[in-house]
This record gives sequence, C-alpha cells and structure tokens, in this order.
Amino acid sequence: MGKTKNSGLGVGTSGSPQGSIVQNNVNIKIENLIRKNMLKLLDIAGVKYNPDNVLFVIKDISNQLIWLESGDENVGLFHIKARHSREFQEKYGIKSENIAEHLKSFITTGKLEYSIIVKKNGNEGYERLYSKNGKYYLLTGVGKNGFLVSAYPVKEKTAKTLIKRNAKWKKK
Repeated sequence: MGKTKNSGLGVGTSGSPQGSIVQNNVNIKIENLIRKNMLKLLDIAGVKYNPDNVLFVIKDISNQLIWLESGDENVGLFHIKARHSREFQEKYGIKSENIAEHLKSFITTGKLEYSIIVKKNGNEGYERLYSKNGKYYLLTGVGKNGFLVSAYPVKEKTAKTLIKRNAKWKKK
C-alpha cells in the first residue's frame, strides 16, 4: 500500500483530533460574531440589558425585535419554564431544556395572528398570538422594548376566540 503525503497544514484528516479542534474554533468564532451582532441590535434599539443574560435576539415576521433573557420567577425563560414547561411538553412535546430554541424558531417562522398593546401590572406591552401549520398556537407577552416576558401554548378554541376578538387588528 502507498503512503499518503502529509500536506503540512497540521489540521489532520477528516475525523482527526486536529480537524475537530479547527472546526470547533471556527464554530466558536462564528457563534461569537453572531452574538456580537445580536447584541448590537439591542444597542441600536437603546435597550438596557445584561449581555450575560441574553439568550437570543430575533425579528419576527412583522420585523418586531424580540429578545429573551434568562430572567427570573416573573419574566423571561426562568418564568416560562417554571410556569409553562408542562404545557409545552403536553401540547408540543417540547422538553424544558428546548423551550428557548422552540420559542426562537416559532416566533421567526410562525404566522402573526395579531399584536395588540395591553397593560399588565402597570406596564404596557404587546400580546402577540402566533400560529403554525394552521393550528399551532403560541401566546406571548412582549415588552414595548421587545423583551419576551412570557410565552405559553393556548388551545385552538382559545386562540380562535382571541383572533375573533382582535379581528380589527391590521397587519402593518
């Protein structure tokens, strides 16, 4: 059998430890760049935030900036998991550790059924209802600055009632 000449690049062959290290370094650089650009959107919007707590920054179909922080018992991912993880599991089959990624995907690809301004606990924000595949409903509470306060699945009957009640809402 013939010998293979080493290219001298020092990255090894496919599946080698050196190749894995290089790929991991590339992935880390890409993730850091994405994170930097994500946080820049919050800076441009003039939002106050702790960069260590931001899990994602996205725009939905209406171009609304929406961002999720780790949060606490009242807001953010901690609140969503504490109050609604069972509902996500039962309705969507989503495990608690996958809720953030599910929200990110759902909000960016789902259909926005309505978005209205509501006042809760003295704070104004948006109540937004998203659907997917015609039936898949997710109700969110989003602060005026785009902060995702809460999100939870709603039953189809409830969603249809909410859509009918907010029929005057016009998509921009």
